[in-house]
Amino acid sequence: MCCVIGVDMASISADELLIEEVRQRPVLYDQRLKAYRDSQLRYDAWLEISGVLKRDVAEIQHRWTYLRQKFLRQRKIRSKSGSGAEEVGKQWVLMPHLMFLGDAIQSRA
Repeated sequence: MCCVIGVDMASISADELLIEEVRQRPVLYDQRLKAYRDSQLRYDAWLEISGVLKRDVAEIQHRWTYLRQKFLRQRKIRSKSGSGAEEVGKQWVLMPHLMFLGDAIQSRA
């Protein structure tokens, strides 16, 4: 595996596991679903993930929020370049893993 400067590889694999667990539970991210509005269903999904990852619910929710926000920022940066300018920086390592969020997360703008 290639080294990534400034990134802890153990952290990346833990993040990949979290991302995969969330991906399997659309109720946590797909705002188009009616079930998304049911806070008990979402909490139950977080409890399931907590059991799988052996981490506290609050901890994994916090990490997911960070990953989701970073995905949105990266997507916004990538979509700004419409003028033919060169691509800004390197792609975030976890970006491909989060592409399933695509249209499921509605932009405020």
